Amino acid sequence: MSRLLRVAVAVLLSTAVTACGVRGADLGTTSSPCFKALPAAYDAVHDGGKLVGVRIERPGSRSLRRLPGHEQLGRTKICLVAFRGDFDRSTVAHPLATPLSVPTGPYAVVAVTEDGKRLLGTLVLRRLPLVFRHL
Repeated sequence: MSRLLRVAVAVLLSTAVTACGVRGADLGTTSSPCFKALPAAYDAVHDGGKLVGVRIERPGSRSLRRLPGHEQLGRTKICLVAFRGDFDRSTVAHPLATPLSVPTGPYAVVAVTEDGKRLLGTLVLRRLPLVFRHL
């Protein structure tokens, strides 16, 4: 993955994780296409932790348009999959360093393309400020 794309994904995850959760902004049945992303997300955390839930970011969303290099993400929806457990940035797949990420923490948020074919990155966090729903 190119450096610019990794930076864009890191910024997307940071933006999504820090965004305010608004009633109706959480994804219920509309996140069901992310079921294909679950195997890659579980692999990224090495089957560790408990699934908290899933969110989806759509192409052209306000948070995506603010990202430098967002055009490289194409028209693919991005699934954010959250886990609770004991996570370490050195042991998760494709760890992303952002101002919010920590070396170790109780949460991991994994970004995967909706089709589940591409892992975009993993954030290790102290808390989840977003609402995640089970599929």
